[in-house]
This record gives sequence, structure tokens and C-alpha cells, in this order.
Amino acid sequence: MKYLYLIFFFFVGVSHGQQSTVDSLLLESKNNHPDSILSRVFNNLFLEYAFKDNGLAFEYLDTAIFYAKNSMDQRSLGRYYNNRGVILQHTGRPNVAMQSYLEALPFAESAQDSSTLLRIYGNMAGIYMGRQENNKAKNYFQKIIDLVDQEKDPHTYLKTLNNLGLIFKRDGEIEEALNSLDQGLKIARSLESEADIANIQNNFGLIYLDMGDYPNAKICFDEALTLNRKIGNTYQEIMNRLNLGNLYFGQKDYPKVIRESEVALGLATDHNYVEEQALANKLLYEVYKELGQIPKAFSFLEAYAQLNEEYLKDTYSKEVAELQEEFESVKNEQEIVELKQREETQAAILAKKNVQVTLGAVLFLVMSALLALVYYLFTLKKKSARELEAKNQRIETLIRELHHRVKNNLQIVTSLLNLQYNRIEDEETKQAIREGQSRLEAMSLIHKNLYLEEDLSGLDIKEYMDFLTKSLAVSYGYPVEVVNNKIELDNPFLGLDVAVPLGLIVNELASNAFKYAFEQKEYAKLILEMKEKDSKIVFRLKDNGKGLPENFKPERSPSFGLKLVTSLIKQLNSKLESSSEQGTEFVFEFVRK
Repeated sequence: MKYLYLIFFFFVGVSHGQQSTVDSLLLESKNNHPDSILSRVFNNLFLEYAFKDNGLAFEYLDTAIFYAKNSMDQRSLGRYYNNRGVILQHTGRPNVAMQSYLEALPFAESAQDSSTLLRIYGNMAGIYMGRQENNKAKNYFQKIIDLVDQEKDPHTYLKTLNNLGLIFKRDGEIEEALNSLDQGLKIARSLESEADIANIQNNFGLIYLDMGDYPNAKICFDEALTLNRKIGNTYQEIMNRLNLGNLYFGQKDYPKVIRESEVALGLATDHNYVEEQALANKLLYEVYKELGQIPKAFSFLEAYAQLNEEYLKDTYSKEVAELQEEFESVKNEQEIVELKQREETQAAILAKKNVQVTLGAVLFLVMSALLALVYYLFTLKKKSARELEAKNQRIETLIRELHHRVKNNLQIVTSLLNLQYNRIEDEETKQAIREGQSRLEAMSLIHKNLYLEEDLSGLDIKEYMDFLTKSLAVSYGYPVEVVNNKIELDNPFLGLDVAVPLGLIVNELASNAFKYAFEQKEYAKLILEMKEKDSKIVFRLKDNGKGLPENFKPERSPSFGLKLVTSLIKQLNSKLESSSEQGTEFVFEFVRK
């Protein structure tokens, strides 16, 4: 076993302010600042909670992104998405983190934000290194080399050289690996950076160990160990000792293998490094097996198996994130099998033509072989199809469970708001809480319907709108008969990226109608129409209430609800139009996605 030191480029600015800082930021978030200022306020709240309460941190970061998009702040968007990726990567979700980095990249490139680009390139390269996709990792490290100023940022330059050295080593390009590490070591020595010197020397040692150059490998490992002990870097000290143990094992110097492995095991146990404990036990098992001490070797093998199982359990959650990739992999394998089947069949036909002049017995044998080959490929294809179906069912089950949990979490938040509502006397605050509950219930209803739908790709918008509008009518004290929904769509199923904003828009507009429109009306009436016209869906919501004020413009309204509606309609690439003839009417068009 060989242990590499990989240096990645994770970065997120984390503030360490006191509670008073959070209170001040929360107070600022309630002021009527421009979107660009609110974006920075919510980003600072994210920084306060990053790595402490990531769930809350992400909520603040999402809000910061929302305001940054409204203000078209490309530089901030690049940094925000990169920061999201950093936390996801640190919490063991590299595939989701990669999506955030890909979202950050065009914003940072558009803003020509070189510092953020360096971090994004480094983080993406780190993920590709972890996936063993060496060419992609090398490509992004080369982007860093092209972008970074060696004189102004020597630390980034030497880290990149170190990582390039590791990739060259993986690809068997030993001369390039030694050259890259040598450049990095010169920079590290000029900076007197003992941690970087130790890191690079360890990687030099691994290359020499692969080459069988034990003397040079030991010199490098010894210097790395001395420096790591000096600066108190326990984790890397453990790695150095395990590498020395492997070196001594290659030299059959078993007492030294035992010494280094036992020290590494003690340090790993003291600091609860489970994987490293397992590796030390494995090395001790191998050396005692070589010494013929079978009972002792078996005890270390048992410890290794137990620790390895514990480590695998800790990392099991990563399998869920990788499930979609497995699904795609099986599809690719099936396509390869089908291609192989076509190639083999064509080859068999050609062979048949070549042997038509031979005896009937030879022809019979060739045909028999062909039939056996087709049957084998058919069986292999059926097996791949079964595996694909099984993985597909697992993904569908996980998605259903996700919608169920989201719905439950939204209901819990609604209940908590209800408790808070009952304890507050200020009517304005109570009204704000009630409006927030209404929005949560609109979203919860979507996830509930998706959990129950057979087809997870879409939501029956007619059924959803009927329930939502009539529930709102009842909650404001009106009979369900006041609502008249006319949804005439060729296909009533809409995707989640359309259904969620549409549900929130209807929740806001219908709530406003029930609250304000019918104060002077004996008979209230609310009509919701959705029709398809010229490949677009036309949405219309009309009431017979008192109408809108003169010169009313929805986009200029100070109401948070109408601001939310305007923003959501922008997400649908549309524009809200309003009129006040015999009541109030809101209209907009959007394309089915």
C-alpha cells in the first residue's frame, strides 16, 4: 500500500465573529437595501455558519444567490457557487460539489475574477484526481499554471506542481513527475515552508520506492517524518511511518516494519483515524504472516477487517450520490454489449460466406458456434437490462423518499411557525408568519403529490391547482364554490421546475384576492385559467373584486408578495401584465419545460 499526499485548493472565507455580529447582520437583512447589498449581507450570514451549521448556512447562501442574480453580480455569483461546492466537497459529496463548481465557472470567467477561477480550477482538479480521471485533472492544473503569477502567488504554484507530479506518477511518466516535484521543492525551500517540503519529500519517496531505489526513498521519508514531527502534523506523520513500513517490508527488515507500524497504529488510534488504523493493522498482519507467527497475524487481520468495515460504513452515504453515475455506467455497458453483438454477428456472416464451399459438416459447426454466441450475447444483454432496471428502481425509491422527507420537513417548519404565531401579539408579525406558512404549504403540497405520483417526471397541475385554490378559499372563510378553475392543457403534467414557481405565484395572487379584493362584494368569484396557445401556456387569474389602484405596476409594488411573484415569473422567462376592468386580472405566458 502506498500513501500519496494530494494538495487541493478548497477555500471558503469563514468569519469567526461573535453572536453580536450575527444579530447585526440579521437586523441589516430586514432593511430595505438594494439587492446587491442584501446579497452581501446574506453571504456574510452564510460565512458565520459555514462548517458549524451547514443546513442554515446553505439557506443563507441560497438567499445571497437569489439577490446576486437579481442584481446580475457575476463576480459574487462565481464566489458563492464555489463556496457551496467547497462545503459539499468537505462533507463527502464530490459529485454534487462538481455541479456547483460548473455553475460557478461561467460567472467567474465572465467577471474575469482570477482569484476565484484559481480556486475553482483547483477544486475541480482535486475531484478529478479522486476519481482517477488524470487527463481532466491535468487539464485544470495546467489552467492554474497558465493563470497564476509565480512571483505573486508561489504557494499556489508549488501546490499545483506537486499535484501534477502525482498525476505524472500515476500515468507512469516518472521523469515528468520528478521534474515537477523538483520545481515545487525548490519553491518550498525558498519559502521555508516546512509543511510543503515534507509533503513533496514524501511524494519523492513514493516514486523512489516504486523504482526500487530504497536508499533515496528512505532519505526522503526520513526528512518528511522529521519535519512533520517538528511542526506537529500528526496525520502526515502517520502516513510517513506507514510508507517507511512498506519500505522496510520490501527490504525484509521486519523488526523495523513492526516498529513503524505500531507507532502509526498508536497515533491513529489516539486521534481516531479509522482508515489509517486499518492500514496499520493490515501491514502488521502481512509482516507477522511472513514471520510465520500465524495466531498473531490472524489477530491483526481480524482487527483490519473490523476497522475496514467500520470505515466503509462511514463512507456508505457516498454510494447514494454515486448511484446516478452507476445507472449511466450500466447504460453504457449495455450499449457496448449491443455494439459487440452487432460486430460479432457481422463477423459470423462474413465467415459463413468464406466457408460456403466447404463440407456440410464444417458449415454445421460454424452455425452451431454462431447460435451459441448469439445466445450468450442475448443472455448477457438480459442480465444488463435486469441490473439497469434494479438500479432504476433504487433511484426512483430514493427520489420518492426525498420528496416525502421534504414534505415532512416543510410541515415541521409550518408547525414551528404555528407555535410561534400563537405566542406573538403583534398583528403585523403574525400576518407575516401566516403568509410564510401559506407559501410553505404550497410547496409541501407539490412534494406530497410527487411522492404519490406514479410518474416522478411531472405533476398533474390541474389537480394541484384545484386543491391549492380551494384550500386557500376555505382558509380565508369563503366557500369552495367561489373558485372556478379552467385548466385546458393537452398534457396537464408539468415539471417540478415549473410547478414550484407556478404554485407560489398562485398562492400569492389568490391570497391577495381573498384578503383585499372582496371587501365590498356580496358575491366573490375567482377564475383561474390555463390554456395552450402557439406552443406556450397562457396563465390568467381574475377576480370580480374592487380592482387595483390607478397606475398600479406589479413590479413597482412595495409588497414582498408581489416582489416574489415578479421574481418567480422572471424565472419562467415571462412578464406579468395586470388590468382592472370589472375586478383585477393578472396574465402571463410561459413555455412548457
